[in-house]
Amino acid sequence: MQACFSELKFEWPRSDAHRTGVKYGIEFPEGRLTNLRFADDVILVAQQRSDIRKMLLDLRQTATKYGLKIHMGKTKVMTWNALVNGSSHVALGDDFVEILDECQAERYLGRSLCFADSQEAEFRDRVVVGWASFHQHKGELCNKFDRLAVHATLVDSVVTSTVLYGSAAWGLTQGLEKKLTTVRRRMLRYVFRIHRKRAEAGGELEDWVQYVQSSAHRVDELSLSLGMTGWIKAYRIQKWRFAGELARRTDSRWSQQAVKWKPNCGFGRAQGAPRTGWENQLVTFDGGNWMALALDVDTWTASEDIFATWIF
Repeated sequence: MQACFSELKFEWPRSDAHRTGVKYGIEFPEGRLTNLRFADDVILVAQQRSDIRKMLLDLRQTATKYGLKIHMGKTKVMTWNALVNGSSHVALGDDFVEILDECQAERYLGRSLCFADSQEAEFRDRVVVGWASFHQHKGELCNKFDRLAVHATLVDSVVTSTVLYGSAAWGLTQGLEKKLTTVRRRMLRYVFRIHRKRAEAGGELEDWVQYVQSSAHRVDELSLSLGMTGWIKAYRIQKWRFAGELARRTDSRWSQQAVKWKPNCGFGRAQGAPRTGWENQLVTFDGGNWMALALDVDTWTASEDIFATWIF
């Protein structure tokens, strides 16, 4: 793949030289982003439907020289409805690449990507795989013959790590953070075997609302006594450390450039309040100059726990 894109790195700029207006990929201060790749998993970036077709054709032709083929069944085009113009696919000779609706999600490197609401789509996906991991190990997680400390370690190992995979790139709203806490408490109710009580033998079960409230307090007390870290705190710590490393990079990698990138094309912002972005919490926490603060490693490290427990 490296050899393929080494050729395309020169092919696409040559094609751009004969065009005016929109170019291949997206313009950044340090260069033009046309693709992201990890081994054989590739994302192509374009601003026009005709460009993505040309880029796919070029990639297929170049890959053929090295004995590689594009898997058309796994290749998808993600865009906004405003750019689809009623088309459901992109034709590449006898092959067709499906164009997804903006509300449809597609997985890439374990992350769920969606244009309509990327953060909520990824959040829902992580919760689903978290529950899948929980049920896969439910026999061990809820074994009444094991000590709670063993259960706590197992939860952090097989469930927490699954749910918080890639959480350093999240930009959760207060509502999503609350949902994340609710999911954790619900799982731990099973793990700690906290059941609804009866007023007396054979009597009615306690009120559901009262049970949920009391069990939430009990779960929080037990998890704290067992040294477990809440998912919100764990997510924010990962994000804080990732942000610090990102700000201190000197190689101008794409992840760092993307944080600073300001879109200069498109159809404008939709009506209503802007969506919560990845750096919103960082900006709110330090007043908007978090990248400068991150350069002071000692101060940044000392502020980690404060950020993790901050009420936004």
